[in-house]
Amino acid sequence: PTQISIVQTTLPGSWIEPEVGSFSQLMIEAGAACVQHSKIQSIYKWDGQIQSSEEWKLQIKVQQNGLEALLTTLRKNHPYTLPQIVHWLAESTAEYSDWVEQPRHPHRLIQVLNNITSVMADDDSDKRFATRSVHSGTKHIE
Repeated sequence: PTQISIVQTTLPGSWIEPEVGSFSQLMIEAGAACVQHSKIQSIYKWDGQIQSSEEWKLQIKVQQNGLEALLTTLRKNHPYTLPQIVHWLAESTAEYSDWVEQPRHPHRLIQVLNNITSVMADDDSDKRFATRSVHSGTKHIE
């Protein structure tokens, strides 16, 4: 198959990088192959008022047969009362689709993420960062 599922959601802009990384790791543990995140500015209508806020946008790639499990984990752990959760099927190259379809080894991934966190905490003067969970601090891992 050359199709993968893509899920998109947003998280609070007040979250710091390690919190987004921790949430991203949760998505990886739920079956995602890749989570990309970036800061965005959202403009929307809420309770009859036009709002504007900074948020984190997450784009999550998952194999089609893992979509429902990932969505369940996303809904259960999302910090928003009414989260944006949209998903679609996307065409991809056969090679990338094959990679997304590969079985994931969460224990090995956790070791990699812990190493990244340790390095980032050692280099970061922000004490909040250094005291975060060992499962935080990820960026984009493929």
